[in-house]
Amino acid sequence: MEYKFVACLFNMELENQKNRGISIFPGGRISNGQKMLKAILDTQPMQDSLGFHSLHEFEDTVYAYAEGVLEDIVTKEQMDEMGMSYTFYLLREFESFLEEMWKVKDNNVYIRDGFILASDDGFKTAWTYKASLSTIYTASSGRKGTTLFTDEEIKLAKGDFTVGSFEDWDEEDEGGKNVSSDVFFRGKGSNRMLRARYFTAVARGSATIPKKIVHYCNALECLFTTSKTEVVHNIAERVSFMLADDEESQKELFRFIKKAYDHRSYVVHGQSLRGTEERLIQVSIRLDDILRSLICSNDEVFKKVDKEMDSYFNDLVSTKAYN
Repeated sequence: MEYKFVACLFNMELENQKNRGISIFPGGRISNGQKMLKAILDTQPMQDSLGFHSLHEFEDTVYAYAEGVLEDIVTKEQMDEMGMSYTFYLLREFESFLEEMWKVKDNNVYIRDGFILASDDGFKTAWTYKASLSTIYTASSGRKGTTLFTDEEIKLAKGDFTVGSFEDWDEEDEGGKNVSSDVFFRGKGSNRMLRARYFTAVARGSATIPKKIVHYCNALECLFTTSKTEVVHNIAERVSFMLADDEESQKELFRFIKKAYDHRSYVVHGQSLRGTEERLIQVSIRLDDILRSLICSNDEVFKKVDKEMDSYFNDLVSTKAYN
């Protein structure tokens, strides 16, 4: 069974016009060229299934597409059984690549609706399948418009990206729209970095700046918290040790994290905020940068159990005091 998958990448701009596009994984590409898009959309089944509004979204946009053959699927009935699931799988793979793009730089690119055109006779006849994701990512500043990605930036994002297999993929909660809660449970592989990545994604998917700050702080807690006491102090101290190069920078970063937590506290405890949103935007942008640095570093310290992490940072504090 042959298939062609396509989905808009909203708010994304490429530095120049592509033909076949940029390869992301075997069979999967990102493009802004019209040739491949027309080959998928200018078919009667897609025209009938998508309708005017969905087709209109593909005008002058960057899109993700994939082509391939499902060797074990030979009938329409078999394709009907797994068509939507396979569409979700491809959507999730491209969404995973968007996380790698965030590691390169802050952005507001998101993927939502995906469509598959499938055929067993060279697309003389074909059937369509649709799936949708729910998260709309926004930049840490909440800004509108598009984010330009250069070829080099996309190449950097590809560096650490590994595509998963459909055989190992489990359909997510609510038909694939939402991520699984496994990330929270130790018995299902939960760890500091996975939880931090989860809350960073939640922050990026939050439409308001105060909520972004709350979830960025949650991500920092996932990385550094080892006890229920002096949580904010320990996080501020540990972030400053890891990211600041000198004592003055450490003090400034320590104070910034503490202040960010003040804003978080107002929000989670239901109090009104002081100051202006412009000030909070700067806090959100910096927290996003901090999380990017920490997550991209994937430092060995994040693999330590609580006692080992405490010992590691206590040694740093002792060394600083001694010096």
